[in-house]
Amino acid sequence: MTEVILWRDYGRPETVLGTRSGPSLATVAEFYAEGARHAVLPSLVDLAADAEASTVQSLTLVRELTAWGIAVDWRLRLPGDAEMWPALGHLHPPAEVVDHPSIRDQWRSSYHFCKCVDRHGPGFVEIRDFRSGRLRKLIISDPRYRQAIEALRDGPPLASLPAPIARDLISAGLVGLVGARAWWLPYRVRRWPLASDII
Repeated sequence: MTEVILWRDYGRPETVLGTRSGPSLATVAEFYAEGARHAVLPSLVDLAADAEASTVQSLTLVRELTAWGIAVDWRLRLPGDAEMWPALGHLHPPAEVVDHPSIRDQWRSSYHFCKCVDRHGPGFVEIRDFRSGRLRKLIISDPRYRQAIEALRDGPPLASLPAPIARDLISAGLVGLVGARAWWLPYRVRRWPLASDII
């Protein structure tokens, strides 16, 4: 599991809650309930390395911390094709993008909450994706796809998913790949922070 240091307040030593492990949905909900509003990932998230499982765990932890509105300090190394970063631009901006300070600055200046999210209703998943600069809305009601989405939240091996469904979700830009693992990119919101026709 990925380690994270939790704080009640940003940068105030007296508010540290200690070191925990993530990244499950339930675990991060517990972090929030405990009072965590700031988190630090001590280890570099290295998309250029071979450690697929730990990298996906770290990315899903950042996704879940972002979903709960917990500010997270993390460091990222991108693979050779650093231009893939906008696919991650809905996550809380990293404190450092190794060898790419301009990407870090772009990320920070373009970030806003609810940039790529999903919301679950009875029998459907609604996705709102603003990463391209234009709002794209998708409704997924097919139970096979909804089941795949739930499986993807923890970053399973890509081969464990039905190939046609995985291909569709990847081509829609909703699934990230780290080596042989796949993970769901949008983060879940429980209620819209603004009127639903605004975001």
